[in-house]
Amino acid sequence: MDPHLTKSSIDTTKVFVSQVAIAHTHWATHGPPSTINCHPHRSGPSDEFIVVHNGIITNYAEIKQVLQNHGYKFESDTDTDTVAILAKYSQPDKCITFTTLIKTILKELEGSFVFVFKSVHFPNEIVAARRGLPLLIGVKTDKKLKVDFVDVEFAGAEADTKAVESLVPPTSPTSRLAPPSLVPKISRRQSRNFMSEDGVPQPIEFFIASGAAAIVEHTKRVLYLEDDDIVHVAEGQLHIHCLRRNEPGQPDTPATLFSRS
Repeated sequence: MDPHLTKSSIDTTKVFVSQVAIAHTHWATHGPPSTINCHPHRSGPSDEFIVVHNGIITNYAEIKQVLQNHGYKFESDTDTDTVAILAKYSQPDKCITFTTLIKTILKELEGSFVFVFKSVHFPNEIVAARRGLPLLIGVKTDKKLKVDFVDVEFAGAEADTKAVESLVPPTSPTSRLAPPSLVPKISRRQSRNFMSEDGVPQPIEFFIASGAAAIVEHTKRVLYLEDDDIVHVAEGQLHIHCLRRNEPGQPDTPATLFSRS
């Protein structure tokens, strides 16, 4: 990586004022190690959607073929840019929310994966999702939090009964990161806000990563996500949604985006 940075024209002294950033340190699982196969991947030259990804999309070739038939061009040999382009293809309605859009995309995908999405259509927002691979969220604040948990948003009756993992402290002085909680879980109806003990909203940082090593230097307060959890971070707030592959009242067959003409 260093030789590439040395030869590039990037101004490494420039400071950006931004609330949202994504990055990746691995080569792609498809295609040879190369510049075009490096993450993040984009939906096209206009950078409407940016994606970083761990894992494998087992049906990416079929999706890629359909998108190519619709005239979309691909820049890499990976399965990841298929998802970025699918996001652009799946947004016919500009009023759709970022979370709803990602839910639509995930229902089309097969395999084991973790994604983080960023888009010019949703500035200063990030959506992350997992299926079959680990994903955790680190939480960093200057003050002690009033609560140490966050709810999960569901549709239907399950919303009143589902519980979530709490943010827990390390179990020993030498522990660098909290393990999954063994204490009773917290009902989703109790809280969704991260506030200081005096009840005043405070600056907060969220770190989304596949492994502990990426965030232990920043925070030891973590939330472990479950399969098909979708994380939405915007305006200093964290929301967790649970994807239902088939919404209530819908048939068990997946809804396909590609039925559109």
